[in-house]
Amino acid sequence: MITVDETELDLAVRSTGGANCVDDGKSVAVQLRPDDSILYRAGSIAGTLHKV
Repeated sequence: MITVDETELDLAVRSTGGANCVDDGKSVAVQLRPDDSILYRAGSIAGTLHKV
């Protein structure tokens, strides 16, 4: 874990395999949004998870 506050975690990525994986040590952010969804950002990849 790199940083944490009330709504966001910043994590360092550790590769779990794959010949072309180049994300070791890069930052990943997981953020709790006001609508209770979760935003995930890892470099150019981002997504939002919504509670159903």
